[in-house]
Amino acid sequence: MTCAEVSSDFRTWTIRIQPGIYFADDPAFKGRKRELVAEDYVYAWKRFFDPRNNSPSYSNFNEEGVIGVNALRDEALKSGKPFDYDHPVEGVRALDRYTIRVELVDPDYVLLGYMSHVAMSAVAYGPRAGSWADEVVRWTAAFPHAARRTLRGERALPELDALVGEGAAREVACARHMPGYIATRLAALLRERERAQGEEPAESDHVPSEDEGDDDKPPKWLH
Repeated sequence: MTCAEVSSDFRTWTIRIQPGIYFADDPAFKGRKRELVAEDYVYAWKRFFDPRNNSPSYSNFNEEGVIGVNALRDEALKSGKPFDYDHPVEGVRALDRYTIRVELVDPDYVLLGYMSHVAMSAVAYGPRAGSWADEVVRWTAAFPHAARRTLRGERALPELDALVGEGAAREVACARHMPGYIATRLAALLRERERAQGEEPAESDHVPSEDEGDDDKPPKWLH
């Protein structure tokens, strides 16, 4: 970070980072240089509020009173769905590639101290980020449970509560074809990675919903 502008009431901080800073080489970047950008700091802040991370620093960062971010956490806890990192939050957002805006409920005179905390080190945001990989692992692990229950003619999916959350587990149980529903979720995640890597999806980018087509028929690869 190179400079910060603060409003007269110390509730709005505009922070600029220096262009031309790059992450260390990592297999996740597939040999390409990855520049540090404002969205990486936005992602790093949101990680403290993701219930699945169970961050020991959550209470400290929650006291900062960043507008909207705790509501995103509450929604994840209420719905049982994964924390939505892509959902815009008024209180912490990227204005452009190198500018971060933080808006607070109450004045804060030492916000930069928190921003320079080692726990706030920027994390490369994108489908290779931990949240994306974690979601892929959880839905992949859920698939055999749904397939087994389907073959038995059962709708109860207690195993999925811990894997994808109670809300998502209910959605699977209500689907006409439970394994097909999970396969659709995984396909959407894989297409997300292709977009982020600048690749063209191998097939149509459209992922059919549960209400499209003849959903009573399982996918051909399940026959």
